[in-house]
Amino acid sequence: HSTELRLAYNAGGGYAGPGDGGPRVSLRLSGDGRLRALVSPALPLRVERLTHAQWLPVGRSTGLFERRVAPGSYRVAVPGADGYAEAMSRPITVRAS
Repeated sequence: HSTELRLAYNAGGGYAGPGDGGPRVSLRLSGDGRLRALVSPALPLRVERLTHAQWLPVGRSTGLFERRVAPGSYRVAVPGADGYAEAMSRPITVRAS
């Protein structure tokens, strides 16, 4: 949700300014080869795959996404909603087993 942020260093501080808090985004590969994305709080999410140097959507869900996927690089994008800022996971690589 929204908050105020202020940069401070040693004895000096700046002015407080508004900022939106982001949701917590987790992306991992489970032991059985499933891609698992979790967004907290449960917000709409988009799973994207890197294809020809472009991130393209391959799945949508709310809060949780769990599915076997083809080998490739994946990430999760969460558009800003309900007072939360946009969020993006780090990419994860799924290898053929």
